[in-house]
This record gives sequence, structure tokens and C-alpha cells, in this order.
Amino acid sequence: MTGLIFQGFSVQRMLEGKKTATRRLTHWPKQDATPVTVAKVPNLWLALDEETERPIAGFTYRSHSPGKALYVKESYLLQDDDSILYKADLTPEKAAEVKKWGNPIFMKEIYARLYVRITDVHIQRVHEMTEEDARAEGATSLADFRRVWNTLHDEDRWDTNPWVCAYTFTVHPIPKDR
Repeated sequence: MTGLIFQGFSVQRMLEGKKTATRRLTHWPKQDATPVTVAKVPNLWLALDEETERPIAGFTYRSHSPGKALYVKESYLLQDDDSILYKADLTPEKAAEVKKWGNPIFMKEIYARLYVRITDVHIQRVHEMTEEDARAEGATSLADFRRVWNTLHDEDRWDTNPWVCAYTFTVHPIPKDR
């Protein structure tokens, strides 16, 4: 199973049943003034120049397509007794006491406690989000989502209205006896 990294506050919202979506930056097409139409073909999104209708960029999502299961990668600590401590379960003060958290990039599937099953994938500009989208992201409002977005990305990244890949998913615990 492939993993997908989430920050601690996102994991907390998943555990509370309040996060069922995530948006990830794409790097297509370049952030310029070219008017673009988005077209979908199996496992591929195409950016088409609106004037010529020719493809100018593509984005494949085969590994994150609907129906796929992805384990949740998060900051963790493998303790001396082989138990796992998850940063998302601690207060910021308690988490700061831990000297070296395991980097979620390198988290092995065996240490994961959650997985998500992708139910939908689409490409959009981040400004196309609705209040409902923001709540599915685990935010209380679109303004709250924008604040969180700007803490994860460059301060003015929201203002550039980047292209994002929007994934919706269901959250599932991973059985302990796997």
C-alpha cells in the first residue's frame, strides 16, 4: 500500500470524523494567464488551451485513483517497548518534549494506524473551494482553511490561486492484529 503524509492536526480531524478530503498542489499548468479547460480521461487529467483546445499539461493519478487505499503517514515515535507514540495524540507542549520524532516521509506501513480509501479525485483551482469543501478538509470555514493552507505553504500561496488535486476519502483504522 502507498502512503500519504498528513500533518498532526489533519490526523486529529480524521480521528474525530471531521476530515474526509485533502488538496495537494499540482505543478500544472504553469501559473500564467493562459485560459485553461480541464478534461478527464481514465487516470489522467488534461489541461487544454481554451483557444486551441490542445493539451498543454497532464496530471496522472493512477496511484491515488478512486478505490485505492493509502495508509496515513504521520509523525511517530517507536518506543523502547516497541509501542508507537503518535505526535497527533499529544498536546503541543507534550509533543515538544520528544527530542526526535520519526519523519512521516519515512514511515513504514507497519507503523500506520489509519488508512484512507479514495472515493473521488478532481483537479481545481484552490479558489474554487466552497465552505462545504473546507469543512470536508477538517476546517471550520473557508477562512480557517485558508489560514491553515498558508501555514503549510508559502504565505501568499493562496493568493496565486494554484491548481490542486482534490481527493475525497473515507477513513479506516488499520487492525492491530494485521
